[in-house]
Amino acid sequence: MAIEIETIIARATGNGTYQVTRNQLLTAYLQLSGQSNSQGCFRLLVALGFVFVGAPIAVIMDSLLGAGFAVFASGVLLSWHMWPGATPEAFEKLLDRYLAGGGNIPALLGPQAVATAPPGAPEPDIYSYGVQRILIVDDDAAVDLLVRNNFHAQHQIAITSLNGYPSYLSAVISRLLTNPQVKIYLLHRAGDSNASTFYHRVASDPRIGHRGENLLSCGFTDDNVASLPALAPLPKSLKKTLPVDMVPYATLSGLLAQAIGQHRSITAIVAEQAALDAAAKRLQSRSSTSTFFAGGGHDFG
Repeated sequence: MAIEIETIIARATGNGTYQVTRNQLLTAYLQLSGQSNSQGCFRLLVALGFVFVGAPIAVIMDSLLGAGFAVFASGVLLSWHMWPGATPEAFEKLLDRYLAGGGNIPALLGPQAVATAPPGAPEPDIYSYGVQRILIVDDDAAVDLLVRNNFHAQHQIAITSLNGYPSYLSAVISRLLTNPQVKIYLLHRAGDSNASTFYHRVASDPRIGHRGENLLSCGFTDDNVASLPALAPLPKSLKKTLPVDMVPYATLSGLLAQAIGQHRSITAIVAEQAALDAAAKRLQSRSSTSTFFAGGGHDFG
């Protein structure tokens, strides 16, 4: 079933609440499609089952109508299985076709969306909200996403990428780094090896070095990506190296706010929430069982 681009936009932007990147729209598209790796196997089993069940039905009915129905239904299901479904490539074609046809997405961020300082805002004014921390991310698009949604001002944190984007903040960042007590948070794409590599690349900067607990990696790993319900519809191939800006903004900003506020990694926060959810389910299960026996069980007549 085709998904309307307007529905994708509304899902990604929270009905116009957030500005988003193309990757945010892709995630919304995959969420709405419900495409998962397990669905393909399920579709194939259903299709094959219909073939093997449909053929005997046609024989039993011994009629052209019965045979036609079986062949038609089997063909439909097989075609459904063979349909490519929701893929990043299908989404890119859908979005490009929409934009080429004159479609407009005001909330869609272009590349280097915060490359220049806001007009009429000299450097001292940009951080008049009082920067207390630094967030270093591994991709410019993540900087755009967070800054254009005002995360930096809400949490009093300077946001920059590893390559120094946006360059107009270089003096601010350098000045903050002279304080050995300033807390530095690292946000990177998924993958355990990416976490280690990114940490060491940042720590190799002589202005930063190894600052002990003041240098915290709070990015995404294999485990926390697998545990986030919002990312469940995404294919495993994407999850392995999931870019930061593919995490739905509400989820990303919520986790990052907790990580900064509590000075904890996203992995620890996600693991704790998963444990709480599991405990709640066990409690609910025990409660349901107790209610069943307290009521004398089911009356089977």
